[in-house]
Amino acid sequence: MHLPCPLYPLRFEPYLKEVLWGGQRLPRFKGLDATDPAALYGESWEVAQLPAHCSVVAEGSLKGYRLDRLISLYGPVFMGEKVYAQYPGSFPLLIKYIDAQQDLSIQVHPDDRLAQQLHGPSAKGKTEMWYIIDAAPGASLYCGLKSPITEQEYRRRIAEGTIEEVLIRHEVKAGDVFFLPPGRIHSIGKGCLLAEIQQSSDLTYRIYDFMRKDKDGNYRELHTDYAAKAIDYSIPTSGYQLEYEIFEGRFRSPLVGCEYFSVALLSMTQGCQTVDLSFRDSFTILQCVEGEGVLRDLQGYSTNLYRGDTLLLPAQIRGFVLETQGGLKLLDTYVP
Repeated sequence: MHLPCPLYPLRFEPYLKEVLWGGQRLPRFKGLDATDPAALYGESWEVAQLPAHCSVVAEGSLKGYRLDRLISLYGPVFMGEKVYAQYPGSFPLLIKYIDAQQDLSIQVHPDDRLAQQLHGPSAKGKTEMWYIIDAAPGASLYCGLKSPITEQEYRRRIAEGTIEEVLIRHEVKAGDVFFLPPGRIHSIGKGCLLAEIQQSSDLTYRIYDFMRKDKDGNYRELHTDYAAKAIDYSIPTSGYQLEYEIFEGRFRSPLVGCEYFSVALLSMTQGCQTVDLSFRDSFTILQCVEGEGVLRDLQGYSTNLYRGDTLLLPAQIRGFVLETQGGLKLLDTYVP
């Protein structure tokens, strides 16, 4: 098959999703022009292949190509041999930025087994992580249970509107990290701007929505019975918030490792850093969460990086060089 051109670091057109808890911060964060000033944008889908949206290349020789078309054309050269074999024809991750101008609903996600049981053999569960980019003073989120509960207590508290009483509220700041396996009850709070990395799934079971109404004056649907099957009613021994340290001069800080994705924070104050990707049998996704710089691959392709940018480096790219004068922080994600 004749391929259109050699692969290079890809930037996709962001898909801004309107939601009732959104606002206007995401276009400013990403430096976007010509967006609707009255729209309530809550999510920017950076890399996605779902029925609701499939990402489209924004620049370069492959401008206008959809993500699914790239996978079909380039296959393992794009995805990596192992990843392509495991996820033939589909992109396994959904990469987002989220801006909460109001509290999100309290919710939970199913695992793969339950998703397939309830929604068919092609359905996927949702494992995800959050990296807090910015937080207003006093901003918080819910993640996890204070102590184990039963399904009966869950149903009673939903009926009474008291489910918040058994959830842990975490005050947050920039740089905080949370890992959310399926079954963990959670809710992003007002004032949080974050990066979300997750399985390629949009399955969410809404547990409680603070008695809010949508733009048509209707209460949003709750998924009480589905959620009852999905919730992990126990509590983990390792805690809910992930701890890590950025030591002076340390470039790479591992954040999350699970079967679906591995994520690290790359931190630079100034200068130049070479990154070796030869050990990865996967594409790489870089999200710029702070600062700015320049990325250059080993074939000489160069692109600027600004806060809010996301790049996908196809598996064929075996390394790159980062340069910054004023500092740079990137989330570095791949499929292990």
